[in-house]
Amino acid sequence: MKFKNGALFRARPNIGEELFTNTKELWNPPPGWIKKNRFNDEKTEILYVSEAKSTVVEEVKPPPGSLLTLTTYVPVSELTFLPTGIRSGVTKTELFTEQYFQNILLDKMKHYDNNPEYLQIDETINQYLHEQVTKENSKKYPKDYRFTNIYGKHVLLAPIDGLLYPSISRKLFDINIALKGESTCKLKIIQVEVIRMDPDIINRFELVACSNEFSEHGDIIYNSKCGSFDEMMQMEK
Repeated sequence: MKFKNGALFRARPNIGEELFTNTKELWNPPPGWIKKNRFNDEKTEILYVSEAKSTVVEEVKPPPGSLLTLTTYVPVSELTFLPTGIRSGVTKTELFTEQYFQNILLDKMKHYDNNPEYLQIDETINQYLHEQVTKENSKKYPKDYRFTNIYGKHVLLAPIDGLLYPSISRKLFDINIALKGESTCKLKIIQVEVIRMDPDIINRFELVACSNEFSEHGDIIYNSKCGSFDEMMQMEK
């Protein structure tokens, strides 16, 4: 799947009341800070982003009253993603529509010479991938990521930029993206927003600071007037 328009998002919890001061703090973790995650081990740089702001907030699950920084990226060149475990129920997203699934089915039929047995095997494999990438791992046990770690290390050797997979936190209706570290050069940051989660009401927040202006060296110039949270207000409770 090709991606060249639109935006991608990431959320990073702030440390106490401190704001991030430079955009270099808002990319994939540097070596030594990398933790094993769904598609990477402690040595593999992966930037995990999503196609919606609401998704990244849900994925992070920030504590009440805490600060969270949302980063908006846009592609500067075309990205190529491999859908992994995406099933046709994912139709609420901009990347995946009913037309997408109709087109991919036609492509598969052509690729497999309309052989129904091959199509059935393809669906069996995709179903297995779906089950693996949507496993809950609330305690982040490294061993629970063994299959997807191996899958990521193997598949990300291909000439692609990353993997698309369903968001568990958004009940599989939104998409997360595991972007290879070397492919982050195909993105640029256009906006940074800092929100404070309401101490009492889940998914409510206030805008603390925002920036769409950065110095030549990446210093973030904050103000409090940019940004729109229309999408965020639609977050499910």
